[in-house]
Amino acid sequence: MALMLGTYTSAEFLQLPEGFPAQLVEGHLVREPAPAFGHQRIAGDIHAVARALVGHRRAAMAPVDILIDALNAYQPDVVVFRDPIDDDTAPSDLPCPLLVVEVLSPSTAERDRAVKRLRYLEAGIEEVWLVDANTQSVDVYDQHRHRHVPRRGAGTRSIESRALKGFELDPSLLFQN
Repeated sequence: MALMLGTYTSAEFLQLPEGFPAQLVEGHLVREPAPAFGHQRIAGDIHAVARALVGHRRAAMAPVDILIDALNAYQPDVVVFRDPIDDDTAPSDLPCPLLVVEVLSPSTAERDRAVKRLRYLEAGIEEVWLVDANTQSVDVYDQHRHRHVPRRGAGTRSIESRALKGFELDPSLLFQN
């Protein structure tokens, strides 16, 4: 992780060139190398399920800038909006998502769990999913609950979203070799 010196606001962040490889976390520009293949495979699998359910104008994969507050603009791995989004919608005009998914990487897991999860919920996002390939588990958070679903053997239960009806994942399929 590379931390760029100085403190920035989300307004300043929006002035960066399109595709600038960083997120704004607590006022700091944070740049990380591309994730491992497994991370991207899992994010892609989750996106495919979401997109099949809600369509291509409501579900997207990173990088999509989600403005949280004056010092935070995140790029969740998968984002689902309540309503369809037009192709030319600028990051500053995106509405608050319904659901976000972060696939944890060793270098980002602590920040995703301790900082970003809380900020997402404070911003009004109804549900936050943290997918951990190391522990082969999924944690789902909303304003009132936390559900932890470990990978189990054959016959495992899927984890269902309370915010997005019909969205469910089987952790054992996400982490299969």
